[in-house]
Amino acid sequence: MQLSYFDFIKKPEVTDTKLFIVTGDEPLQRHNVVEKIITAFKDKNYEIARHDLAEQNHNDLYHEADSLNLFAMDKLVQFSLEKPPQKSLQQALVQNILKPSDNVYLLIFNGIKKQTLTTKWFQNLAQEATHIHIYQPNITNAINIINHELEQSGLSLDREAIQILAQKTEGNLIATKQILKLLSRQDTSSFDAQTIKPFLHEHASFDIFDLSDAILMRQKAKSLTILNNILTEKDKSPLILWTIKKELRIVSQLQTTQQTYHQKIFKDNNVWASKQKFYSSLANRLSSEAISNNLKRCLDIDLCIKGAIKGNVSLKLNEVIFYLTC
Repeated sequence: MQLSYFDFIKKPEVTDTKLFIVTGDEPLQRHNVVEKIITAFKDKNYEIARHDLAEQNHNDLYHEADSLNLFAMDKLVQFSLEKPPQKSLQQALVQNILKPSDNVYLLIFNGIKKQTLTTKWFQNLAQEATHIHIYQPNITNAINIINHELEQSGLSLDREAIQILAQKTEGNLIATKQILKLLSRQDTSSFDAQTIKPFLHEHASFDIFDLSDAILMRQKAKSLTILNNILTEKDKSPLILWTIKKELRIVSQLQTTQQTYHQKIFKDNNVWASKQKFYSSLANRLSSEAISNNLKRCLDIDLCIKGAIKGNVSLKLNEVIFYLTC
Protein backbone atom coordinates (compact mmCIF):
# COMPACT_ATOMS: atom_id res chain seq x y z
CA MET A 1 0.00 0.00 0.00
CA GLN A 2 1.47 3.36 -1.04
CA LEU A 3 0.62 6.40 1.05
CA SER A 4 1.36 10.09 0.67
CA TYR A 5 3.15 11.98 3.41
CA PHE A 6 -0.07 13.41 4.88
CA ASP A 7 -1.98 10.12 4.59
CA PHE A 8 0.69 8.45 6.69
CA ILE A 9 1.35 11.26 9.19
CA LYS A 10 -2.37 11.45 9.99
CA LYS A 11 -2.72 7.67 10.47
CA PRO A 12 -3.71 7.06 14.12
CA GLU A 13 -2.08 3.59 14.32
CA VAL A 14 0.99 2.25 12.47
CA THR A 15 2.22 -0.64 14.63
CA ASP A 16 0.03 -3.17 12.81
CA THR A 17 2.52 -3.03 9.89
CA LYS A 18 5.51 -5.40 9.55
CA LEU A 19 7.37 -3.62 6.74
CA PHE A 20 7.75 0.09 5.99
CA ILE A 21 9.45 1.54 2.93
CA VAL A 22 10.34 5.24 2.75
CA THR A 23 11.42 6.77 -0.57
CA GLY A 24 12.01 10.39 -1.55
CA ASP A 25 14.78 12.68 -0.37
CA GLU A 26 13.10 15.76 1.15
CA PRO A 27 14.61 15.69 4.66
CA LEU A 28 11.90 17.19 6.88
CA GLN A 29 9.07 14.98 5.62
CA ARG A 30 11.34 11.94 5.71
CA HIS A 31 12.43 12.78 9.27
CA ASN A 32 8.80 13.17 10.40
CA VAL A 33 7.79 9.85 8.83
CA VAL A 34 10.72 7.94 10.35
CA GLU A 35 10.21 9.63 13.72
CA LYS A 36 6.51 8.63 13.75
CA ILE A 37 7.41 4.99 13.04
CA ILE A 38 10.25 4.81 15.59
CA THR A 39 8.21 6.53 18.31
CA ALA A 40 5.19 4.28 17.77
CA PHE A 41 7.25 1.11 18.19
CA LYS A 42 9.31 2.50 21.09
CA ASP A 43 6.03 3.14 22.88
CA LYS A 44 5.27 -0.58 22.40
CA ASN A 45 8.66 -1.42 24.00
CA TYR A 46 10.28 -2.60 20.79
CA GLU A 47 14.07 -2.73 20.57
CA ILE A 48 15.29 -0.39 17.79
CA ALA A 49 18.25 -1.47 15.63
CA ARG A 50 19.73 0.78 12.93
CA HIS A 51 22.09 -0.25 10.11
CA ASP A 52 23.53 1.33 6.96
CA LEU A 53 23.54 -1.11 4.03
CA ALA A 54 26.16 -1.04 1.28
CA GLU A 55 26.73 -3.07 -1.88
CA GLN A 56 29.91 -4.62 -0.48
CA ASN A 57 28.54 -5.69 2.89
CA HIS A 58 25.22 -7.42 3.52
CA ASN A 59 26.24 -8.93 6.88
CA ASP A 60 23.82 -6.84 8.99
CA LEU A 61 20.95 -7.77 6.70
CA TYR A 62 21.66 -11.52 6.96
CA HIS A 63 22.30 -11.30 10.71
CA GLU A 64 19.02 -9.55 11.50
CA ALA A 65 16.98 -11.79 9.18
CA ASP A 66 18.46 -15.00 10.63
CA SER A 67 18.50 -14.05 14.32
CA LEU A 68 16.04 -16.11 16.33
CA ASN A 69 15.72 -15.80 20.09
CA LEU A 70 12.59 -16.80 21.96
CA PHE A 71 13.52 -14.53 24.87
CA ALA A 72 14.51 -11.44 22.85
CA MET A 73 12.51 -8.22 22.78
CA ASP A 74 10.33 -7.44 19.80
CA LYS A 75 12.52 -5.55 17.36
CA LEU A 76 12.18 -2.83 14.73
CA VAL A 77 15.14 -2.99 12.34
CA GLN A 78 15.92 0.11 10.28
CA PHE A 79 18.07 -0.28 7.16
CA SER A 80 19.24 2.92 5.41
CA LEU A 81 20.61 2.80 1.87
CA GLU A 82 22.63 5.83 0.75
CA LYS A 83 22.42 4.79 -2.94
CA PRO A 84 19.89 2.79 -4.97
CA PRO A 85 20.87 -0.89 -4.58
CA GLN A 86 22.45 -2.87 -7.40
CA LYS A 87 21.42 -6.40 -8.38
CA SER A 88 23.12 -8.37 -5.58
CA LEU A 89 21.72 -6.14 -2.83
CA GLN A 90 18.30 -6.05 -4.51
CA GLN A 91 18.19 -9.86 -4.38
CA ALA A 92 19.45 -9.93 -0.79
CA LEU A 93 16.76 -7.47 0.31
CA VAL A 94 13.93 -9.46 -1.28
CA GLN A 95 15.21 -12.81 0.03
CA ASN A 96 15.81 -11.65 3.60
CA ILE A 97 13.18 -9.00 4.25
CA LEU A 98 10.34 -11.16 2.93
CA LYS A 99 11.25 -14.35 4.79
CA PRO A 100 9.07 -15.15 7.84
CA SER A 101 10.31 -13.19 10.83
CA ASP A 102 9.17 -11.62 14.10
CA ASN A 103 11.06 -8.45 13.15
CA VAL A 104 9.46 -5.27 11.89
CA TYR A 105 11.54 -3.69 9.09
CA LEU A 106 11.96 -0.07 8.05
CA LEU A 107 13.75 0.45 4.71
CA ILE A 108 14.88 4.00 3.91
CA PHE A 109 16.04 4.49 0.32
CA ASN A 110 18.00 7.57 -0.79
CA GLY A 111 18.22 8.71 -4.41
CA ILE A 112 15.57 6.32 -5.75
CA LYS A 113 14.37 7.35 -9.21
CA LYS A 114 10.74 7.16 -10.31
CA GLN A 115 11.43 4.29 -12.73
CA THR A 116 12.91 2.18 -9.92
CA LEU A 117 9.56 2.17 -8.13
CA THR A 118 8.09 -0.01 -10.90
CA THR A 119 10.91 -2.58 -11.07
CA LYS A 120 10.17 -6.20 -10.12
CA TRP A 121 12.45 -6.36 -7.07
CA PHE A 122 11.02 -3.13 -5.62
CA GLN A 123 7.43 -4.14 -6.31
CA ASN A 124 8.05 -7.49 -4.58
CA LEU A 125 8.93 -5.55 -1.44
CA ALA A 126 6.30 -2.83 -1.84
CA GLN A 127 3.43 -5.34 -2.19
CA GLU A 128 4.12 -6.50 1.36
CA ALA A 129 4.78 -3.02 2.78
CA THR A 130 3.37 0.31 3.73
CA HIS A 131 5.27 2.46 1.23
CA ILE A 132 5.52 6.18 1.97
CA HIS A 133 6.79 8.12 -1.04
CA ILE A 134 7.88 11.67 -0.29
CA TYR A 135 7.75 14.36 -2.96
CA GLN A 136 9.66 17.63 -3.12
CA PRO A 137 7.00 20.22 -2.25
CA ASN A 138 5.65 22.83 -4.62
CA ILE A 139 4.30 26.07 -3.16
CA THR A 140 0.87 24.57 -2.40
CA ASN A 141 2.32 21.50 -0.67
CA ALA A 142 4.80 23.65 1.24
CA ILE A 143 1.93 25.76 2.60
CA ASN A 144 0.01 22.61 3.62
CA ILE A 145 3.07 21.26 5.44
CA ILE A 146 3.63 24.62 7.18
CA ASN A 147 0.00 24.56 8.34
CA HIS A 148 0.48 21.05 9.73
CA GLU A 149 3.68 22.08 11.53
CA LEU A 150 1.82 25.05 12.99
CA GLU A 151 -0.86 22.72 14.39
CA GLN A 152 1.88 20.83 16.26
CA SER A 153 3.69 23.94 17.49
CA GLY A 154 0.91 26.08 18.96
CA LEU A 155 1.93 29.02 16.75
CA SER A 156 -0.55 31.10 14.79
CA LEU A 157 0.38 32.68 11.44
CA ASP A 158 -2.11 34.45 9.21
CA ARG A 159 -2.47 33.41 5.57
CA GLU A 160 -0.16 36.11 4.22
CA ALA A 161 2.57 35.30 6.76
CA ILE A 162 2.44 31.61 5.75
CA GLN A 163 2.67 32.60 2.08
CA ILE A 164 5.72 34.80 2.77
CA LEU A 165 7.40 32.03 4.76
CA ALA A 166 6.83 29.49 1.97
CA GLN A 167 8.13 31.87 -0.69
CA LYS A 168 11.20 32.84 1.34
CA THR A 169 12.28 29.26 1.99
CA GLU A 170 11.34 28.09 -1.54
CA GLY A 171 10.51 24.53 -0.61
CA ASN A 172 13.37 24.08 1.87
CA LEU A 173 11.28 22.65 4.71
CA ILE A 174 14.22 22.25 7.07
CA ALA A 175 14.78 26.01 6.87
CA THR A 176 11.04 26.52 7.38
CA LYS A 177 11.11 24.34 10.50
CA GLN A 178 14.05 26.27 11.92
CA ILE A 179 12.24 29.57 11.44
CA LEU A 180 9.17 28.17 13.20
CA LYS A 181 11.40 27.10 16.10
CA LEU A 182 12.77 30.64 16.26
CA LEU A 183 9.23 32.05 16.34
CA SER A 184 8.24 29.63 19.10
CA ARG A 185 10.88 31.17 21.39
CA GLN A 186 9.29 34.62 21.21
CA ASP A 187 6.96 36.17 23.78
CA THR A 188 4.03 36.07 21.38
CA SER A 189 2.64 33.07 19.49
CA SER A 190 0.78 35.03 16.79
CA PHE A 191 2.43 36.55 13.70
CA ASP A 192 1.23 38.36 10.60
CA ALA A 193 2.97 39.46 7.41
CA GLN A 194 4.65 42.41 9.12
CA THR A 195 5.70 40.83 12.41
CA ILE A 196 7.24 37.75 10.78
CA LYS A 197 9.56 39.66 8.42
CA PRO A 198 12.27 40.59 10.98
CA PHE A 199 12.67 36.90 11.85
CA LEU A 200 13.02 35.91 8.21
CA HIS A 201 15.70 38.57 7.74
CA GLU A 202 17.49 37.63 10.96
CA HIS A 203 17.44 33.94 10.23
CA ALA A 204 18.32 34.07 6.56
CA SER A 205 22.02 34.87 6.99
CA PHE A 206 22.58 31.67 8.92
CA ASP A 207 20.53 29.08 7.11
CA ILE A 208 20.89 26.25 4.65
CA PHE A 209 18.87 27.82 1.85
CA ASP A 210 21.19 30.86 1.79
CA LEU A 211 24.22 28.55 1.72
CA SER A 212 22.68 26.92 -1.34
CA ASP A 213 22.12 30.33 -2.97
CA ALA A 214 25.68 31.46 -2.28
CA ILE A 215 27.12 28.25 -3.73
CA LEU A 216 25.00 28.55 -6.88
CA MET A 217 26.13 32.17 -7.34
CA ARG A 218 29.75 31.15 -6.63
CA GLN A 219 30.08 33.69 -3.82
CA LYS A 220 33.05 32.14 -2.07
CA ALA A 221 33.42 34.47 0.93
CA LYS A 222 29.68 34.52 1.64
CA SER A 223 29.41 30.73 1.24
CA LEU A 224 32.21 30.09 3.72
CA THR A 225 30.81 32.63 6.19
CA ILE A 226 27.35 31.05 6.11
CA LEU A 227 28.82 27.55 6.31
CA ASN A 228 30.82 28.30 9.43
CA ASN A 229 27.89 30.11 11.05
CA ILE A 230 25.73 27.03 10.53
CA LEU A 231 28.49 24.76 11.84
CA THR A 232 28.33 26.53 15.20
CA GLU A 233 24.92 24.88 15.69
CA LYS A 234 24.81 21.29 16.90
CA ASP A 235 24.44 18.35 14.49
CA LYS A 236 24.16 20.44 11.30
CA SER A 237 26.90 18.64 9.31
CA PRO A 238 24.59 15.95 7.80
CA LEU A 239 22.13 18.61 6.60
CA ILE A 240 24.95 20.70 5.07
CA LEU A 241 26.33 17.61 3.33
CA TRP A 242 22.88 16.68 2.02
CA THR A 243 22.49 20.20 0.56
CA ILE A 244 25.89 20.11 -1.18
CA LYS A 245 25.25 16.66 -2.66
CA LYS A 246 21.81 17.73 -3.88
CA GLU A 247 23.27 20.71 -5.74
CA LEU A 248 26.03 18.57 -7.24
CA ARG A 249 23.56 15.92 -8.42
CA ILE A 250 21.35 18.51 -10.13
CA VAL A 251 24.32 20.18 -11.83
CA SER A 252 25.62 16.77 -12.95
CA GLN A 253 22.23 15.89 -14.44
CA LEU A 254 22.16 19.19 -16.35
CA GLN A 255 25.62 18.53 -17.74
CA THR A 256 24.82 15.04 -18.99
CA THR A 257 21.37 15.80 -20.43
CA GLN A 258 20.32 17.66 -23.57
CA GLN A 259 19.03 21.16 -22.90
CA THR A 260 15.53 20.28 -24.11
CA TYR A 261 15.18 18.05 -21.01
CA HIS A 262 16.48 20.60 -18.50
CA GLN A 263 12.99 21.74 -17.51
CA LYS A 264 12.13 18.15 -16.55
CA ILE A 265 15.25 18.03 -14.36
CA PHE A 266 14.25 21.29 -12.68
CA LYS A 267 10.71 19.99 -12.14
CA ASP A 268 11.85 16.60 -10.80
CA ASN A 269 14.19 18.34 -8.34
CA ASN A 270 11.71 21.08 -7.41
CA VAL A 271 14.02 23.88 -8.57
CA TRP A 272 12.00 27.07 -8.54
CA ALA A 273 12.07 29.31 -11.62
CA SER A 274 14.07 32.04 -9.85
CA LYS A 275 16.95 29.59 -9.24
CA GLN A 276 17.12 27.80 -12.59
CA LYS A 277 19.53 30.22 -14.29
CA PHE A 278 22.03 29.82 -11.46
CA TYR A 279 22.02 26.02 -11.79
CA SER A 280 22.50 26.34 -15.55
CA SER A 281 25.36 28.78 -15.06
CA LEU A 282 27.11 26.51 -12.55
CA ALA A 283 26.67 23.52 -14.87
CA ASN A 284 28.39 25.48 -17.64
CA ARG A 285 31.29 26.58 -15.42
CA LEU A 286 32.09 23.39 -13.50
CA SER A 287 33.86 20.58 -15.32
CA SER A 288 32.58 17.01 -15.00
CA GLU A 289 35.90 16.19 -13.30
CA ALA A 290 35.30 18.91 -10.69
CA ILE A 291 31.83 17.52 -9.96
CA SER A 292 33.20 13.99 -9.65
CA ASN A 293 36.00 15.10 -7.33
CA ASN A 294 33.60 17.01 -5.09
CA LEU A 295 31.21 14.05 -4.90
CA LYS A 296 34.18 11.93 -3.77
CA ARG A 297 34.96 14.54 -1.11
CA CYS A 298 31.30 14.34 0.00
CA LEU A 299 31.58 10.55 0.32
CA ASP A 300 34.66 11.06 2.51
CA ILE A 301 32.77 13.52 4.71
CA ASP A 302 29.83 11.13 5.01
CA LEU A 303 32.16 8.38 6.28
CA CYS A 304 33.68 10.84 8.78
CA ILE A 305 30.24 11.86 10.06
CA LYS A 306 29.30 8.19 10.53
CA GLY A 307 32.60 7.48 12.29
CA ALA A 308 33.79 4.97 9.67
CA ILE A 309 36.99 6.98 9.09
CA LYS A 310 38.72 9.73 11.05
CA GLY A 311 38.76 13.32 9.79
CA ASN A 312 37.86 16.92 10.52
CA VAL A 313 34.30 17.26 9.15
CA SER A 314 34.23 21.06 9.40
CA LEU A 315 37.53 21.41 7.55
CA LYS A 316 36.45 19.00 4.83
CA LEU A 317 33.14 20.87 4.34
CA ASN A 318 35.08 24.13 4.01
CA GLU A 319 37.28 22.50 1.36
CA VAL A 320 34.28 21.36 -0.70
CA ILE A 321 32.70 24.83 -0.57
CA PHE A 322 36.05 26.40 -1.50
CA TYR A 323 36.44 24.18 -4.59
CA LEU A 324 32.80 24.55 -5.64
CA THR A 325 32.96 28.35 -5.62
CA CYS A 326 36.35 28.79 -7.31
